Amino acid sequence: MKVKVRYYNLVADYLGRKTEERFLEDGATCYSLVRVLSEENESFRRLAFTDEGKISHRLRIFRNGQMIVDANIRLADQDEIQMFPAVSGGCYS
Repeated sequence: MKVKVRYYNLVADYLGRKTEERFLEDGATCYSLVRVLSEENESFRRLAFTDEGKISHRLRIFRNGQMIVDANIRLADQDEIQMFPAVSGGCYS
């Protein structure tokens, strides 16, 4: 199957690209996609995973515009995935 993946901000910086099409095995999950990407870049791996091997709260993943809350969700052909670093900070006055 083929999915389109868009990367934003620090995720794009780590992976060296903003968008790509990925060919994945049928039955691939969001978790398996992130695992493959983490093998390409150590900085992305540290952002994406906790020490226990779970998807970190520091990475936000959307599938077809909906935030992923279960990384074991199966992806489908032609899905569009977006990955963002979690937004934090700000100022209260």
